[in-house]
Amino acid sequence: MSDLRPGEKRPLTQTRFELHVQHDLPGLDLSLFALSGERLMAGDESIVFYNSPALPSGGVTGRFSEFEAHFSIDLTRLGSATGIGPDTGSVERLMLTASHDEWPLKRAGHLRAEVAGLVFEPLPTLQNEKAAMLLEFYRYRGEWRVAAIGEGFAGGLADLIALFGGEVEETPAPASTRAVAALAQPSPDRLNLVKVVSLSKSLSLEKGERVSLCKEDGAPELGRVSLGLGWDAASDRNIDLDAGCLLFDAQFKHLETVFFMRLNSSNNSVKHSGDNLTGEGEGDDEVIEVDLSAVPERAVHLVFVVNSFSGHKFSDVKRAFCRLFIIGSGHELARFDLSGGEATTGMLMARLSRSDSGRQSGGWQMTALGLSAPGMTARGSIKRAQQELREAREKGG
Repeated sequence: MSDLRPGEKRPLTQTRFELHVQHDLPGLDLSLFALSGERLMAGDESIVFYNSPALPSGGVTGRFSEFEAHFSIDLTRLGSATGIGPDTGSVERLMLTASHDEWPLKRAGHLRAEVAGLVFEPLPTLQNEKAAMLLEFYRYRGEWRVAAIGEGFAGGLADLIALFGGEVEETPAPASTRAVAALAQPSPDRLNLVKVVSLSKSLSLEKGERVSLCKEDGAPELGRVSLGLGWDAASDRNIDLDAGCLLFDAQFKHLETVFFMRLNSSNNSVKHSGDNLTGEGEGDDEVIEVDLSAVPERAVHLVFVVNSFSGHKFSDVKRAFCRLFIIGSGHELARFDLSGGEATTGMLMARLSRSDSGRQSGGWQMTALGLSAPGMTARGSIKRAQQELREAREKGG
């Protein structure tokens, strides 16, 4: 192995090779961007990462685990940027990047990339960057080269995307949130790159954030998941909160309600664990199981609510949370913690909606809500849930 220094360039003698990256920073995302000669991306299909593990042309495929990424690269098969047609422009560059939503990359103990007998360790060149370009493969006078870069942006992924011709849509969520918003190029066409849930990480969501429930490459379909809801009383009083699930069609017509008085939906695809009268104990107080593959096609939106059957306000609740986890393994996929509840008897906690792809088991998105609602039971929150769905459609969410 030969070490690459920052700024150093080497010729590539092979057109087919393996790129292996290792690190020890939980939550670090490694991606490979397919770019034009001007370092511009053609769309979200131009990125190889843990939820999109291959270019359409087949020129790059990736395998990902928590602390490793392995890319198989065939430069002769890169073709156009997306593989869709000749008007998209040919791929002249491949950029290996690393990004983290919360921490500077320097927090890693080690970060090492190996390719074609070369080794590059960029950490000594980094300071407070949350996103960085590590290696670039580029075509020069008909031949391919590799360059060690080791430069990045303290602003994180948004600055990195901007460099490649896109921009991250403005969002009220703080920069530390673990969700990637929609990407847009400086053209009327919009690109969507929603943060996809990982089977090796748990996402902490803020109000309004969305996460796609598509499976990771090579992982089993996310068929059966549970939404656990919990709360703690802010006083010595026992507060009887109840979890419920409201099912709506595409036009927001109410279909069914699953709650403590009706524990199963009509085809048993949504099931309630049963009533908890006090909220005592750690962990989930009530659980709603959902078989995503069995939810009737007409049910497009599932809104999860918590209501105070005893009439106490959420301002009397110390903490409320909902978390999505896999049935069987118990692995947590996403969590939304709500503090400082409002003086209301109901809350819309989260929503599961089918994505545009229409796939039953993998085509769902979870949105963290945390919105006040009337009603001492789930049925009393139906109109508020319909209002939220209409507002989300108007906002494009």
